[in-house]
Amino acid sequence: MTANAAALLLQHYVDNFRRLPWRSAPGEAPPDPYRVWLSEVMLQQTTVAAVTPRFERFVGRWPTIEALAAARDEEVLSEWAGLGYYARARNLIACAREVASLGAFPTSAAALRKLPGVGDYTSAAIAAIAFGRKAAAVDTNVQRVIARLHGIREPAREQVASLVMDMLPDGRAGDFTQAMMDLGATICRPRAARCGECPLRQDCIAFRSGEPDRYPAPKRRRERPHRFGLAYWTERDDAVWLVRRPSKGVLGGMAALPGSEWGEAPVQGTSAIGTVRHVFTHFSLDLHVVRRSEPFGEGWWQPMSELQRAGLPTLYRRAAEIALEEQRHAA
Repeated sequence: MTANAAALLLQHYVDNFRRLPWRSAPGEAPPDPYRVWLSEVMLQQTTVAAVTPRFERFVGRWPTIEALAAARDEEVLSEWAGLGYYARARNLIACAREVASLGAFPTSAAALRKLPGVGDYTSAAIAAIAFGRKAAAVDTNVQRVIARLHGIREPAREQVASLVMDMLPDGRAGDFTQAMMDLGATICRPRAARCGECPLRQDCIAFRSGEPDRYPAPKRRRERPHRFGLAYWTERDDAVWLVRRPSKGVLGGMAALPGSEWGEAPVQGTSAIGTVRHVFTHFSLDLHVVRRSEPFGEGWWQPMSELQRAGLPTLYRRAAEIALEEQRHAA
């Protein structure tokens, strides 16, 4: 590999970097660690396009870590609705309060790793981008870039992290980390890699092989179990009955339609007005929407005119849309 690979990557980043609301432009002062942390948490399993408007709305409401730490849990969970992976939102609240109690974010990856919900990748990304520390932020994009560059079919995280550290230039940790992220997201893509635009192609073993998409080898997908459940739609005086899910578990603490436990056996003996099929990380779900005359569980009456403000996650928002659509057709 040529000695100036990092320099080529950094120049490409300077010429082509993505302008994002949580970033500083190359050569500028590092961004606020609060914005770096928040963006990294939001971007887990979610696209930049989906996160950008939600990030701007979020920081408009809570512009500092102290403001977020002081917010009510229900307000944050409601604002998070639609971003998915709701354990992130609960960890977000816990982390904000811990950082506020400390007075500031820790600056090293090792110390950041001790915060709630902050893993190896996120801690390294914050340390590098916000504080200029030399740390290897290895996500799936970076792993793919390194695997192709070195021709590794089955890369281990520790191996990739070591190779990233070998490339990391002194004094440019933040720009280099974001350059690697951008390269993996926009050029060194999982399929149909745009090798002709890559600043590292002259050193890339996968490119020279003529089959870059073979690197890294695809992981075997585990079959997801499938579950079934009910969601009750109960109306009264232009309001619908909602509950809050238990604080722990799937969709913990989120507003929801009441219903049955989710089980492995198909639900029998119900007359559903529609079904939502939803895929979680570890299982898929058929949620049957059923009209019910009386409230079920502890909850509250949410005015129909303010249903969008309830903070329903995607699963229950789609269930509500089924009920409302069925109602419109029946009218």
